[in-house]
Amino acid sequence: MCPVCFATYPKSEIDWARPTCAGCDSEGMEMEVVPLVEFLSRNSVTGLESILQKWEEASGFLSTYKKAKADRIRMLIRMKKRTQQ
Repeated sequence: MCPVCFATYPKSEIDWARPTCAGCDSEGMEMEVVPLVEFLSRNSVTGLESILQKWEEASGFLSTYKKAKADRIRMLIRMKKRTQQ
C-alpha cells in the first residue's frame, strides 16, 4: 500500500528496494510500503477519519487526484469497520 495516496497493489507488483506508485507517481522517496493488513491494524477508525478530514481540507491538488485519494481513505475506513465487527 502506498503511504502517500493509499493505493493498494499486489505484493508481486512492488519493487521493495525502490518502491514506486503508479497512482501518485511517488518514486524513490523514503517511504515505508506497508501491507494493507498491517496498515489497518496500526490505525483506528478515528485516526483514518482524521486523515480523511485533513485531506478534504487540503488545497492545491488536482480534483481527480483529491477525489481518488479521498475515496481510498473512505474504503480503508469501511474495511477497518468491517474488521472490528
